[in-house]
Amino acid sequence: MDTLDSLLEKVNQKTKDKPIFFATNDSERALGLEKVLDNYHVLCIDDNDVIDYLKKENVKIFCLEKELNTLNSIFRNSNRLLNHERTQEYIKKNTKGQGAYLMFFKIAPNLERTSEKLNFDLLNTSSKLNRKFELKISQYKSIKSLDIRIPKTRIYKLTDTNYEDLVKVFGKNIIMQFNRGHTGGGTIRIDSKIQLEELKEIFPERTVRIASYIKGIPYTLNACITKHGICWGGLSFQITGVEECTAKKDATVGNDWLLPKNLLSERTKKEIDKFTKNIGEEMQKNGFRGMFGLDIVVDDEKEEAYVIEINARQPASIPMHTKLQLKERQIPLNLLAIAEFLDIDYRIDVESYNLQASAPIEAAQLFIRNQFDHDASVIGAIKVGAYRMVGDNLAYDWSSGKPKLKSNVIMIDEEKDKPLIFEKEAYSIDETKKAGILILCVKEHKVVSPNGEVARIQVQQTLFDNRDKLKAWASEVVKGICKYVILQEKTNDRKDT
Repeated sequence: MDTLDSLLEKVNQKTKDKPIFFATNDSERALGLEKVLDNYHVLCIDDNDVIDYLKKENVKIFCLEKELNTLNSIFRNSNRLLNHERTQEYIKKNTKGQGAYLMFFKIAPNLERTSEKLNFDLLNTSSKLNRKFELKISQYKSIKSLDIRIPKTRIYKLTDTNYEDLVKVFGKNIIMQFNRGHTGGGTIRIDSKIQLEELKEIFPERTVRIASYIKGIPYTLNACITKHGICWGGLSFQITGVEECTAKKDATVGNDWLLPKNLLSERTKKEIDKFTKNIGEEMQKNGFRGMFGLDIVVDDEKEEAYVIEINARQPASIPMHTKLQLKERQIPLNLLAIAEFLDIDYRIDVESYNLQASAPIEAAQLFIRNQFDHDASVIGAIKVGAYRMVGDNLAYDWSSGKPKLKSNVIMIDEEKDKPLIFEKEAYSIDETKKAGILILCVKEHKVVSPNGEVARIQVQQTLFDNRDKLKAWASEVVKGICKYVILQEKTNDRKDT
């Protein structure tokens, strides 16, 4: 059986003369394996302080905004990034005439065409299969007959819906999903006739998926379809709607990998495992391979798991989950996916892998999002790095005889004298101490779209006292960050270049 080291050796040998380029808007999407794969390159658009630190750490990274010495002027699109002349120069400089491999957070037809034009091999499943299993309507049709549990669901054309009839079928809490959407953006909870009529007026011909609302606890699980079977791990409590972080009550704002240990029974965990295996095998029958994720809700009354949706691509939590797996000397799910697409001969025991990868992890992350309905510019920013919370005796410089706040301190609560002390530059959770806090923040003056990420914190502990309440210190840290990272509402002035 392959170990982490032996599989890394095989992947590094396979890509020795043929590099992997991961193209993305935000470099964070491509991180996780950047220090263990020798010929792995990150291609990104967004400039931030993490880029500078990655370069210091000799990570192979190209940032288009940094290359052009500009901010907010580039249309955020991976295909535009790939086709830009500066990006092409970087790719050409780092290939040896043997071609290259391309990876994307989420594949699309135009990215497939560009990859073919460049004569590069893709390390993603096809866009056709992505859409089959990710778009809300085709996804439902693909899995509705499987041995899994999903909410009561029907497909409608909006103009044919009637609020009273929907209430009879689904109850008063109705969930409507447009065919596309992410982080809650394509999902609407319908709670009045007026709300439904407004949507019908705007999108009369739109086909939607309507389902009953399951009141319960949301979870997310990462998985990978391999030649040896379906692998999964990293079950996390899906943090949604924290008012300090987002204006949208259903928006995803993070993950807590330890909380499920206290909230889920063994029976429910086994049920989730069964659903993951059944869905993965159905996707595999259709030719899908590589990473996918599941969003699951466990209802409050019977503690039964319901599959809410499939993310037929790299799940958003993979970068941090990968670092956590590497820290535990586990083979990361995304490394398995790369090995699959490289057609590497490797061996793993899937049952043993899933048992190890499903163990609870003491870690969590929380995103702070733009709460305006329009684009907003970041006024002020926090230095990216590892912090620690300490008493006030270390927050002030007393050398002059008068207390002066140190330059490496964020005072999150002046009345209670609660500071965060900056310890060092860092961008990865594995660079922090057990009680440390990693803070990542967008660059000052960066324009952030509605509900877009402004900052995030990552820790090696749980963030919650219970499923509904952030720990007091976590809430204070978020509020403190928001005092320093102020958003100025503005109209969208990004240039389509």
